[in-house]
Amino acid sequence: MAHAHRPHDVIKQVEISPNYNQDKTIYIIVREQLLKSENGGKSWYRLFRGLDNNFDFSSLSVAPKNPKILYISAPGDGIYRSQDGGLSWRQINQGLDDKQIALLSISPHSPNVVLAASKNGSLYLTNDGGGNWISIMTDTQITAISFAEDEKKNIAVSDSSGKVYFSSNEGFTWTNIVTLNNNENIQSLAFSPTFNQEQIIWIGTEKKGIFKVEKLGQSITQVNKGLSDQKIRNIVPSPNYSQDSMVFLSTWDEGVFQSKDKGNTWKKISQGLTKDAQADEAQFSAPHFQDLKISQTFSQDKTLFLGGFDGLFTSTNGGKRWQEIPTLSTRVITSLAISPNYKNDSTVALGTYEKEAYITKDGGKNWKPIIRGFATPSYQGDSEPSIVIEYSRFYDLIFSPNYAQDQTLFATFLYKLFKSTNQGDYWQQIMISSKGRGILRDTYIVASPDFANDKTVYIVTKNGGFIYRSNDKGQTFSVISKLDHPTNAVIISPNFAEDKTLFVSGINKLYKTIDGGKTWQIIADNSSFDDMALLQLVVSPNYAQDQTIFLGTNQGILKTIDGGKKWEKLANINSIDNVSIEAMAISPDYQNDQTLIASVRGLGLIKTMDSGETFEEIGRDFNKRHFIGQMVMSGSSPLHFSPNYAQDKTIYGFGSSMANLYKSTDGGLNWEVISIPRKTDFIAEAITQLRITKILLNVYPALRFLVALIVALPVYPLLGIFKVEKKLPIGRAIFKTGITASFCLLIFVGLSII
Repeated sequence: MAHAHRPHDVIKQVEISPNYNQDKTIYIIVREQLLKSENGGKSWYRLFRGLDNNFDFSSLSVAPKNPKILYISAPGDGIYRSQDGGLSWRQINQGLDDKQIALLSISPHSPNVVLAASKNGSLYLTNDGGGNWISIMTDTQITAISFAEDEKKNIAVSDSSGKVYFSSNEGFTWTNIVTLNNNENIQSLAFSPTFNQEQIIWIGTEKKGIFKVEKLGQSITQVNKGLSDQKIRNIVPSPNYSQDSMVFLSTWDEGVFQSKDKGNTWKKISQGLTKDAQADEAQFSAPHFQDLKISQTFSQDKTLFLGGFDGLFTSTNGGKRWQEIPTLSTRVITSLAISPNYKNDSTVALGTYEKEAYITKDGGKNWKPIIRGFATPSYQGDSEPSIVIEYSRFYDLIFSPNYAQDQTLFATFLYKLFKSTNQGDYWQQIMISSKGRGILRDTYIVASPDFANDKTVYIVTKNGGFIYRSNDKGQTFSVISKLDHPTNAVIISPNFAEDKTLFVSGINKLYKTIDGGKTWQIIADNSSFDDMALLQLVVSPNYAQDQTIFLGTNQGILKTIDGGKKWEKLANINSIDNVSIEAMAISPDYQNDQTLIASVRGLGLIKTMDSGETFEEIGRDFNKRHFIGQMVMSGSSPLHFSPNYAQDKTIYGFGSSMANLYKSTDGGLNWEVISIPRKTDFIAEAITQLRITKILLNVYPALRFLVALIVALPVYPLLGIFKVEKKLPIGRAIFKTGITASFCLLIFVGLSII
């Protein structure tokens, strides 16, 4: 993982608007989310309204005749359609016997004509925009679909055994026109844009390169001249093919190739493309390059887009030079915490995916970086470069419940824990021993509400289910128990000093302890959690009296009023069944206002002010383009009430693909977007450079004399310029030499301390 790109913006698919030259619109599927850019990739936002899918997206298609119409599939959920450029979606599964849809393709002649192929071998057709689907092929594992541009009735599909089928009547009957040797898996198909004249179809295979099919299979020629990588991913003819005879293709390892003679010979055009070695690891075994798209005005703007394991790339000179477009920023917020003394200090802290952390003491108007101590250089002689600076990624972040007095914050990272006792000005790494480094990869942290007295902090690992406890304010930790499943959330009773109660949610298990974590019981009543994903947990601030907990799942919200013995499923969530809860927060004044807010996949924010009897959607305008939830995996809740909510009605949230924080001061009805400015802490950078110097001096001891000499040379003449030795009764040479040596000694002492 040390060499993996950050964040993991593996682009599963890229689509561009047919009017890209005017609207600059791009869509990508990344980290199983659908993002849209309307400025050529400079900024992105998540599309989610109506996308209540429980499974990962598999295929996206934009209508060539209408850029506002899109279709997307998720195997298990079926197909969704949008008519407003992705801002809202509706499910269109009428007629589908099989919802395991893996591949979609829209006709270039009508946005209402779509083919959909399932994982189980069924091919469906709709002629009315998804109003009804009919089965037109069965028992055939479709791997690629292509519509002819110059004749709307011509369609070709391929299967996993090397066969190509052709239809001349919009898919109602099919003829097998090609069968490749050795059942070669076909990855891509493309009609010649002038198919009626030259009757050419290109076939891209998994390992054998490109085949050129002419006259419906009467002639099949392997055309790999100049093609140094024969693992084909995508074939894209030029929109101006009738004049320029160009065809482009993407390959697994080497990127993009271009043909200027209708696919007979190829030239690699991949300058600027980057790869990540992680793609070649056995656990991934993923293509470095994948989906290739071309602007419909290519003859003027020369624009192409390429999705891959290392991100999204674009070229604006016909592929001669590529550059990466940021999608998921390293600045995406992953952790958020509100000071328990917010009424008086207006303090909020946040951490990003990499390198950055900030604190504000005025409710978000001004931000200060708090990263001193985080960067940890290390020497890795077998790597390039040999000294690697590891910037920890925030996973969870909390304030001490006694923050007003102790000024303490805790932050958990990948494999690490940090603590600050001066409001984040400097962080100390706390070493935690574990049986395996992977156990500590992702961790959650909670502190006892009575932290000032019991000094207790817990760390719960996501993988392995280990429970660590500290009784000395987080200076040392020990394992006190282990759960049987991975975990998703942890909460601590507000009355912990008396009841010693914590809850931890797993994949489909809920655990409870009443002895401070030494022993755990699995919570379940007659309604088992076995078929649910338990995602979110919040506890009533008045738990000692009302015993109330809310559990957010992929099938809605459950509530208990007896500490977990019995659960009821809350209804009336906008008449939507089995909604997936992506974030949840409970009012600190719950005893009086009975308020809970949740972020629902496919909908946005909902709110109850009667303890879950009824819900209403809030922030409707905000929900159109912003979503509160985890953009990348983290342990911090994306939704937080101000501890002073009864008076200030303030709520914070995160979920943007950039460093944007969301804030509401009217109980969630309206929201403002706070863009966190990038700020550099030069002292933090100086500390990092000194640490690197220390490593170099330890690895290469001979450099110590050179450093001393470099320091001494400017110091010695400076002493002469200021004639300091004349002011003291000491020989000039002896004085200068002594001062210089002392200065160098201070340098070495400083390096040894850091």
